[in-house]
Amino acid sequence: MLRSCIGLCLLLLTTTGIAADIGDKAPNMFGRTYSGEIFRLHSQTGPMVVSFLWIGSASSQQLLPDLNRLEKRYPKLNFFAVHINAGEERNEVVKRAISRIKTTPSTLVLTSVMVQESFGFSNFPFSVIIGANGKIMARFEGYKSIQNGSLEAAITSLHK
Repeated sequence: MLRSCIGLCLLLLTTTGIAADIGDKAPNMFGRTYSGEIFRLHSQTGPMVVSFLWIGSASSQQLLPDLNRLEKRYPKLNFFAVHINAGEERNEVVKRAISRIKTTPSTLVLTSVMVQESFGFSNFPFSVIIGANGKIMARFEGYKSIQNGSLEAAITSLHK
């Protein structure tokens, strides 16, 4: 009885209200960079843009050159592209797909689907702006927020 109650409580915590929202401290996440180094979000400093993608998605592939452009335009911000590995693709497949894209942000991270639950999003790509205090300042779901300038407008307001 106690085990099923604990299991139900854990299930409820992961499905209701546990995902980080604007104003919340960003959840920590771990992964490996494209070059094989260990990456921890909470080890990064300063304001940052973290974009979650799945390389099998056309809109996620379109996002990478846009992030590269923004990274060059706003050098005081850290930009991280995080590939969510759903388990069916091997890292070599992801690296091969990324290598075909001409311009990408300088830091690419490979991680698991658990991150998606922590940040509470359902569509790729998904981007968050995290302030120097580690709190989420803005959330953007889908590629249209990049195309219509919403992400860049939020970045610009951060620099004022």
